[in-house]
Amino acid sequence: SIFIFEAVVKISALGFKEYWSSAWNRFDFFIVIGSIMDMSFSFLSASFVRIIRLFRISRMFRLIKSLKGLKSLFETLLVSLPAFWNVGALVLLLFFIYSYIGVLTFGSVIRGNSLNEHANFESFQMAMLTLFRVATNDEWVGVMADCAVQPPYCDVKEGDCGSYASYPYFITFVIIVSMIMLNLFTAVIIENFENQQDHEEWKLSPSMLEDYTDIFGEFDDGSGTVSALDMEKLLKRISPPLGLGGKATRVLTVHFIKSLNVPLTKEGRVPFRRTAFELVRRVSECDIPPGEMRDRIGYAIRKAFPDIWEEIPDELSWSALMCVIRVQRHWRHLTASRRAAVAAHAAERAGE
Repeated sequence: SIFIFEAVVKISALGFKEYWSSAWNRFDFFIVIGSIMDMSFSFLSASFVRIIRLFRISRMFRLIKSLKGLKSLFETLLVSLPAFWNVGALVLLLFFIYSYIGVLTFGSVIRGNSLNEHANFESFQMAMLTLFRVATNDEWVGVMADCAVQPPYCDVKEGDCGSYASYPYFITFVIIVSMIMLNLFTAVIIENFENQQDHEEWKLSPSMLEDYTDIFGEFDDGSGTVSALDMEKLLKRISPPLGLGGKATRVLTVHFIKSLNVPLTKEGRVPFRRTAFELVRRVSECDIPPGEMRDRIGYAIRKAFPDIWEEIPDELSWSALMCVIRVQRHWRHLTASRRAAVAAHAAERAGE
């Protein structure tokens, strides 16, 4: 009942379309449907009801949302699934090839201690199961020895003797499949987990852009722009890496301002859209080697955002204006300090 109430409240607040856009909400809705089926079909046979109640176990997956480390591992597994299909298809192909060779080569070999009704090459299906056992390194050496059986433990006339080809056959299978291909699954998970950690360390997320929008709205006069002086205050209220943060030093502030290529409007104000673009560009910018690819990417971006990529004269850019303002501030502070020093020196001489 709690899950049903939660789903009703979320759908009422967000609307079904917005609610359904979240994967976790779809999962919650699936749990709700399972709970309703459990209550509705309770009058049916006990076996059918037990099958439906198995869906209750899926509620444990809701813990993933609240545990950050577990959520990161779960997302890593989901990201790794496409690569798993590729590696799995290659492993299945190797199983098919080795099973076919095993049936042709060892299909009539007499059974022994390890080559028995549970592990043999008498049919393609049993060959696949036997190779799966070999891939797990479960007593594969005994199977290899039984496939290489020679007289007097077999009858050549009956055609149930083995072949010494079993040694390279099983050894190559273990090396290729068990030691290399199966470890590729682990390598894929590790690589995707490292990429997931890098994304988390990067920390730029849609929520940061929402914070930027909210803070920008506090300084906006309704024209979609803010004053040049308010822009510096705005950046100090946005946490890094998108903004400066409240603990930014003077040197860091100057370098940050210089890295932004934000134009000014005719009224001398800073526009919302271009500022957001420059902040995201600064965080996500990476070096692309010169060549056709960089030229094509640059052309596509300029075609999509012609106003954003227009050249801005220095006298019309916010960074140039802020440099002038900071020089003026420094000069005024220096002049005021000199005047205060001269006045103090004059007062001392007058007192003497």
